[in-house]
Amino acid sequence: KQVEVALPSTTLAEFTDSSGISFSHPDDLSVSASKNLDDTTYAQIQVTSIDYPGSIIVRAADETIASLDTWIKGNAKLASAKSSEESKLADFPAKKFVTTDSTVTAALDQGVLFTLEVFPQKSEAYWTSAYDTVVGSFAIVVPQAAPAAPSTGGTTTSTDDVVFEGEEIIE
Repeated sequence: KQVEVALPSTTLAEFTDSSGISFSHPDDLSVSASKNLDDTTYAQIQVTSIDYPGSIIVRAADETIASLDTWIKGNAKLASAKSSEESKLADFPAKKFVTTDSTVTAALDQGVLFTLEVFPQKSEAYWTSAYDTVVGSFAIVVPQAAPAAPSTGGTTTSTDDVVFEGEEIIE
């Protein structure tokens, strides 16, 4: 008898956080961003399923350690990982680790540590597929700045009706 393996939807939805983190995910998963973050955490996003126990956690936080290797050595869970390999996260060099209960992809860029971790519990194929989609589509998007006023060249004149006057001295 063939065992059916549950896989997430192949229809994707886009998620973009106010921190600039963006990724695609199967549309049968729910995404929620934590609102109560400490001063060093830019984003903590959880991807969950109603039907399958497990989750994906996406985090971006300030990190004072200069290299990803130093951070990994100080992380007992990753230092004792079953396996690790070089990877990519957005355009950043990353490392991917398989531990006893999760898979973690981590990258460090300009003092910000990005970690994506999947906890598949008993739905390994389902969550691995969803995780690969999230990691593969992960990007940092810079919010669009307001368009600059057209330059006319020459001298700049102000049309503001604000007049600054000196202090009035009363004797």
